Amino acid sequence: PVWNLTPLFPGDGTTVFMDFTGGVYRLGLHNGTLQWYTPATRANQAFSDGGAVLGPQGDVYACFNPTGGHGSEGQRGVLRKLQVSDGRVFWDQDLPQPCNSYPAVGKVGPGDELSVVVTPGSFMGSPNLRGSIMAFDVESGALRWAYNTRPFNNPPSYMAKGDTEGYVGRSIHMGKQHNICLPAHWGSANIDGEGYVYAGRCDGYVYAVRAPKDFAAPMERNVSRLLNNFTSTPGLSVRSWNADGPSLHGAFAFAPGRVAFATCDTLYAFNA
Repeated sequence: PVWNLTPLFPGDGTTVFMDFTGGVYRLGLHNGTLQWYTPATRANQAFSDGGAVLGPQGDVYACFNPTGGHGSEGQRGVLRKLQVSDGRVFWDQDLPQPCNSYPAVGKVGPGDELSVVVTPGSFMGSPNLRGSIMAFDVESGALRWAYNTRPFNNPPSYMAKGDTEGYVGRSIHMGKQHNICLPAHWGSANIDGEGYVYAGRCDGYVYAVRAPKDFAAPMERNVSRLLNNFTSTPGLSVRSWNADGPSLHGAFAFAPGRVAFATCDTLYAFNA
């Protein structure tokens, strides 16, 4: 069962993708032959709007929700590292909030070590929606740092920013199929050359988070103890910008000297 089919291409004549329960597949690109399938443990009757991403070392990272989890407030998520060649699982991490987005892999400071970044956060429809940005060591799966945002409230329907505002007018002029955007909590994360992690959130803001150059916090190997209201790692560099609207996955585009970002209704372009 696939929700957002986002196939990945390792460059070896195969394709890799994740289904909405967190199961990961590798198929022959030219004939569809199943090379391997690794089901998501603890993902019976689960759903995620998230997906998978390739790493530079023959690995793939998948982010999904465990058994019975549908990405709702108060539920948890799972981050998993697998091997592209045979689907073997290297490690799992239990996340304090649902995972309804896509990971990103890169250097998030201060050293040259690679990290995998995820943006856990619940779907719309509840008060006090919590979301975070978390960076994990790609080798061990240990948590490097985590930033927890303020809870988001948008009564009475508790939809993303902009979905409630203007709803009646859009329903009249655009029809019921296009009257709301209904994004996930976060758009997919991106990492720039300075190690900042960028992601657009349902509150209409874009967040940029990075560990400082002198960052030396110990890594946490087991994050299952964290609650969804956990305290952010001290000392992080955090920036935010009010885009006045949420974004879907794939909202950023980068080019030399240029950055583009799209919310549900507006396209922004910047000089980098």
